[in-house]
Formats: sequence, structure tokens, C-alpha cells
Amino acid sequence: MTLLSFVACELPSPSIKLSLREVSYNNLPGWGQDSLVEVYPALTKTCLEISTLNISMIGDREVGSWQPFYKALTGLKSPTSSEIQEVFQNYLVPYQVQFGSQSKGLFTGYYEPQLRGSRVKTDRYNIAIYARPGDLIMIEDLGAFRNELKGIRIAGYNEKGHLKPYPTRAEIENGVLKGQGIELVWVDDFVDAYFMAIQGSGCILFEDGSKIHLGYAGTNGHAYTSIGKILIERGEFTVKTVTMQSIRAWLSDYPEKAKDLLQQNQSFVFFRELPEGKPVGAQGLTLTPKRSLAVDRTYIPLGLPLWLDIEHPDTTQQKLQQLVIAQDTGGAIKGPIRGDFYWGSGPEAGALAGIMKSQGSYYLFLPRPLS
Repeated sequence: MTLLSFVACELPSPSIKLSLREVSYNNLPGWGQDSLVEVYPALTKTCLEISTLNISMIGDREVGSWQPFYKALTGLKSPTSSEIQEVFQNYLVPYQVQFGSQSKGLFTGYYEPQLRGSRVKTDRYNIAIYARPGDLIMIEDLGAFRNELKGIRIAGYNEKGHLKPYPTRAEIENGVLKGQGIELVWVDDFVDAYFMAIQGSGCILFEDGSKIHLGYAGTNGHAYTSIGKILIERGEFTVKTVTMQSIRAWLSDYPEKAKDLLQQNQSFVFFRELPEGKPVGAQGLTLTPKRSLAVDRTYIPLGLPLWLDIEHPDTTQQKLQQLVIAQDTGGAIKGPIRGDFYWGSGPEAGALAGIMKSQGSYYLFLPRPLS
């Protein structure tokens, strides 16, 4: 899934290394106040994946075996939050993620939007949502070829044994994929379709009352360009005023400029219908509202339990100090202290995700040494 924020961040210097500072549970902000029962089902889903991870180092810390922790965790029957908390304290050590002198970063939000659609093209429903083309080749991590390219992804198509760039957003929207029969559904608004791609998933509501859920299936491989950043550079917004809602309002006010602006972002997302009926993250597991986090897996492996200490997007609410799981990634989620918080589905989740530009820290949990 590509989960993209609206204002791109400066990438960290490769000369600075990730470091982990051990903290006690007593100094973990908000520890003991979170309802860990809410995250327990998501935790148990990651048991198999994380217990088989072959990772010896994260940052400057050695990683021990996860199996004792997950054996104890899955051995709990109808656990209470205090019992889950005890398992953490017995088997895992919390570390604050740092990058040089930096311990705080940006945390945005995402959600599952709802769109009106049709299985067939009509006068109203004429914007295609595409499945992944059969000729698309995706290389998820060039680090498999060269160590210095770790974390870099590309995509393209094969032409006489050579990998060529796939068509851009503008080329796709202008019909280059027509005739392949890969239209999943048709929707009635190209701006809604664009924002669904930003979120990486969506719920399509049909006129007969039925619905389907779509999830990320691939990308054309072109670099993501933030339209929010473009609007800031043009003087339409400032970093403080740009949100999903303000961008939508601008696109509505200037419909004649909207398509050209959106096509400045050459990245294009393909979708698949989700038989499980719920959004799925890059880990291959169903996302849990308010408990799943998209991270940069160059630094943070998928499946790790993380503790957040970040600002709530609603300034009337207390800080988000809670347990989440690294279950997703995103094209604009780049950097060691960077996260995208999954709020869930629908308008209320979208309202919070759209304004979220929170500062804060996170902590990761690693197994205690066997000794």
C-alpha cells in the first residue's frame, strides 16, 4: 500500500546513523494507561511474521529471539491489559528511536475513503480505477542487487529484455491503458479517485446498496510528488494551513486547474478487490484502526510493536501515547522518525487524518537478551 502525505519531508543524511536509547518502562510516556486489550488481536496476528524475522541488528542494537515473547503473549487466555503489560515488561525492552541528535519527527494520518461507483462505465461513472496491469514489473527493494540501493523501489515493463519506465499518471489518465480490460470499477469524481490513491485503499459504494473494498496492488514506479508542496511553493498555502481539506477546497474552487495540478504527481496507484473486505497493509494483514502505523521499513521492520508519544490532531484531546504496530509503508513515509497513523474508515476518520501533522517520538520494543 502506498500511503502518501501531502507535504514531502527532507530525507535524512545517509551519513547519520539510527540509534536506539534504552529507557525504562517507568519513563515510557503514558505506559500503563493504554488499553492494551484493544491492540491484542493485531499483536497476535503478527506473531508468525515477526517471530521468523531474520534480523540481527536494528540501528545500533542487536536483536534477540522474539519467540519467548510471542509464546508468552499467545499463551494468554482472554487477557487483561495488565497481563499483556506484564508480558511486555518481562520479555521486551523499550528503546527511543533517535537519529543523530533528533528524537522527534512528523506523524501524519490516513484512512479508508468512501466513493460512489459502478461496475460498468456510465455517463456519471466515467473515471476508471485500474487493476494492476499484467506487464507491470515491480522491484520492491533494489538493495537485493546493491547494498547502497537498499529501500529504493522501481517499476516498469519489459521491452526486449530491458526494463523501461511505465506510463505516467497523465499518460494513464489520457487512455494509454484502454483496451486491456483492467478497469476494476468506475467512479464519478477524479479528485476522489486521486485521494483514494493517496490513502492506498477505499470503499466503493454501489447504487444498489452493495459495496466492495479496494486495496493497493502496485504503482507505476514514478516518484511521488506532493501537490501540497506545489501549492505551498505557488503561495496558495503555508505549511501550517495545508491539509487534505484545504487542498480539496482549492481543487473545488479551481476545477479548470485541478487535473493539471494532480498530473504533476506522475505516480499512479493500481488496486485490487479485497476479498476479506477490510484494508490490508504492506505486511499482508488487516489494518486495525488507531493501532496500525505506516513506517519507513528502511529503518523499521514491519511487524514491530511501537509506542507512540505524539500530538493529537484534535488539539482539545490529550497526546496519543499508545501501542501501535508497524504494519504498512508509504511513498511519502520516508525517514527514521516518520509515521502514518491509520484512523479507520469513513468521514470521521478522514477528518482527523486530513489535518494530522503531529510532532512526536516513538519507541520500539526489542527482545531482552537471553541471559
